[in-house]
Amino acid sequence: TSNSPHFSSTMANASTTPAAAAPTAAKNGGISAETNAQASMEPQESSANKSPQATNNDKPKTLDDTTRETLYRLTEGIPNTELQLIISEAEICEKALMQEIEQLEKELKNPSTKEDKTVTAMIESEFTPPDSHFTVSALLGRLRGPLAMPLPPNSTLPAYRKQQQLLRESQSSSTSQPQHKKKKTSKSNTNTTKPEIITLQQVQQQISLYHHPEYKRQRESSQLLSVWKKISTHRTSLVFRKPVSSKDAPGYEDRIFYPIDLSFIRKMIVGKFVQSYSDLHVRIGLICHNCLKYNGRESDYGIVTRDFEAMVDDTILQAVVNEVARK
Repeated sequence: TSNSPHFSSTMANASTTPAAAAPTAAKNGGISAETNAQASMEPQESSANKSPQATNNDKPKTLDDTTRETLYRLTEGIPNTELQLIISEAEICEKALMQEIEQLEKELKNPSTKEDKTVTAMIESEFTPPDSHFTVSALLGRLRGPLAMPLPPNSTLPAYRKQQQLLRESQSSSTSQPQHKKKKTSKSNTNTTKPEIITLQQVQQQISLYHHPEYKRQRESSQLLSVWKKISTHRTSLVFRKPVSSKDAPGYEDRIFYPIDLSFIRKMIVGKFVQSYSDLHVRIGLICHNCLKYNGRESDYGIVTRDFEAMVDDTILQAVVNEVARK
């Protein structure tokens, strides 16, 4: 909520790229980004003079600045009609949030002897005003690491997710052992992946990438297809490879106006409608936007989407670093 007063103006100034049409996928999951995505960032840190990182003067100085720049970057590739929805929904959310804050401040200053059911319901609720507005919630749901939107104070989601993770680990452990042999499963043998911790420096690298000339330079289709293949064969991309079926996702066409998926993006590369890493990045960003808009930012699909987009960010950043290193 600390960034909400600047949110509408940020959205209004964001530039857009027209999007193509084809449905996106959203399946159940809840998987984390691979640890090698973090490892792929190491070469550029050791050769800062060659990587697309901004100088200290170019980088945002505060968390608010970083959030604003990141939101601006994430709106690239979102069509104008979607941006208008984000702006209008953001204004409604700001008013609702301010009303809640006023109610809470009033209760703190003059606590009533009787329980205020409205305040109690507000505190105990799993939902915040943005959760009832799909488009703005989708944009906020793409924020990761230090910029991620916090859950309500009494949210049961962390406990639920931990329980589901333990259940998946238990199932994975039991199915990985042959039935005729019983072995003790050590911690090192369990099929678990710790969530990747995203730092503020990594977030700022993505902002720097946005302004780098190699990021927006036109390239041969073969170069883009090579990066596309790395992305589309990664395990987090599984649910985004093909169009969404209305049979699998009822009401999808009513909520998602600009469907797109990885198979369609490949056609766009071959047809030379996608000609740079920037073009590729923003088209994939629309996939993530659609998935979060349909499924919700705190759904299992929302977790999958953030893991997928983190992998995409790292892959494209590394591709630009490699291009700079060759020169």
